[in-house]
Amino acid sequence: QIENLQNTYKSQATTWETVEKNWTKRLADLNSKLVTVTEKEHLANERLLDLQTKMPSLDSQLTANRQEKSRLAAQVEVLEARCEMSDEHVAKEKARRETLQVEHARLFDDFRREKILLEQQVAQEKAKVNVLQQKLMTLSQQQQQQQ
Repeated sequence: QIENLQNTYKSQATTWETVEKNWTKRLADLNSKLVTVTEKEHLANERLLDLQTKMPSLDSQLTANRQEKSRLAAQVEVLEARCEMSDEHVAKEKARRETLQVEHARLFDDFRREKILLEQQVAQEKAKVNVLQQKLMTLSQQQQQQQ
């Protein structure tokens, strides 16, 4: 009977060692995943900050281009007033003004599209950060539950 008890004890000790090794391995795997997720979150936050720092610059460029458009529009009007005597000259200046207006409208649209794209990128990066934070919380909760 003592031998049976000793064999049972050895068997149970071996089983517990295996279980302990499995839990230790799982804990190490989860810690590794946690480090990876934390690094990804950090990179996503850096990207978000980078995009946020670019937005004011683009806004100021847009403002500058609007001012430039206004300045050029005023310049075109002055040139038109000076060239009223010549129909041919007036036609050339009108064509020039239209070209400038089209170009400025295109530039304005380009900057607006670029701003929208940057805002979308910021939103995407924020979403990625949220997903990573949720994953981190899930992993933390799993780790706490396992402990």
